[in-house]
Amino acid sequence: MKKLFLFMLLTGLGLMMVSSCDKISDLTLNPDETVAKEGNYWITQGSDIPNTTVTVSENKKGVATMSFSYNGEDYAIKAKVTKTKVQDFVYSNGDEDKPFTLVDFDAKVGDKWEYKVGTETVVREVVHKSTDDDYMVWALGMMIKVSQVEETIPEGIMVMGYPTGAKKILWTFNHKFGWIGAEITKRDDTMVYLGLNETNAGL
Repeated sequence: MKKLFLFMLLTGLGLMMVSSCDKISDLTLNPDETVAKEGNYWITQGSDIPNTTVTVSENKKGVATMSFSYNGEDYAIKAKVTKTKVQDFVYSNGDEDKPFTLVDFDAKVGDKWEYKVGTETVVREVVHKSTDDDYMVWALGMMIKVSQVEETIPEGIMVMGYPTGAKKILWTFNHKFGWIGAEITKRDDTMVYLGLNETNAGL
């Protein structure tokens, strides 16, 4: 179960590819001008999950590959980046023709995206969008603006062949630094927290 939670949460980390200054152009992408620059890394810390370093190992025209190791095994996850959106392939089991929006920095509170998995529907809804620097990130030593997206996962949903074990995830993102953290609510209502410990992106 820990392995699955780590995969889900680090998938969110892998979806942080947003330009630190300019929005990404679909056709003229230069990865070196974005936080998805090869070699950029993020170190995560969390409750009941080991600290993990996630590194951009490849970026091809906006589809970035994030690599990390867990229990001696290597993993890679991908994210699709457009001008204003970050999308993942978690619920399509890696099918890059079926992206699911995780965050859209032009979205407003109340905006939502849905993804059908069998007869069930996963919902992601914007629940907070800062207008001022109102969110403290100790790893960065500063207050920042954030967008928060709440993901609701019906019981029985499978991810990469495993039951999710989670019913909600509150994702926190920033337009410059990308992924900031996640709060996951498990089926038994216990919580798992994952946050940013260190990064060389956006600095």
